[in-house]
Amino acid sequence: PDGSPLDGSTKNTFSSIRQKYAEDSMYQDCKNVYDATGETKDYYYKLHRFWHMGDALITTGTMALLYPEVLPFGGDEPPTLLGDANVDDKVTISDAVAILQHLANSNKYGLKEEGKNRGDCVDRGDGITGQDAAGVQLVDASVIKQTDFPITADQLS
Repeated sequence: PDGSPLDGSTKNTFSSIRQKYAEDSMYQDCKNVYDATGETKDYYYKLHRFWHMGDALITTGTMALLYPEVLPFGGDEPPTLLGDANVDDKVTISDAVAILQHLANSNKYGLKEEGKNRGDCVDRGDGITGQDAAGVQLVDASVIKQTDFPITADQLS
């Protein structure tokens, strides 16, 4: 799991394929107890964050089955489709209209939280504004591409 080589034999053990653990002080303490007594029943294990179960899930290939929303490589979230205020997985003039309706009467035409997040594509982080609707209109008119988002208000002109 940590890049340690596998030799293809039955000699592959938990620690032989996780050589980085040898640098850990808890591992060294446990190994010292085992080397001195031939067992670890008297060693107090202080496990954290279920790393042992994580190893088991990953090495048996069941992690993706149990937790499909967890992505590899740091848990990056799927990219947000900026500009898609109505959350229909495309950026069209309908999104600009949804933004403007939300601004005019959020009680009647309120955006979902995800729509607010996706719709905030100009000066990202300042919330839904008319500038976001203008940015979406530029995408719809093919003046800019959706992949240009996020942009600043200065980039609109």
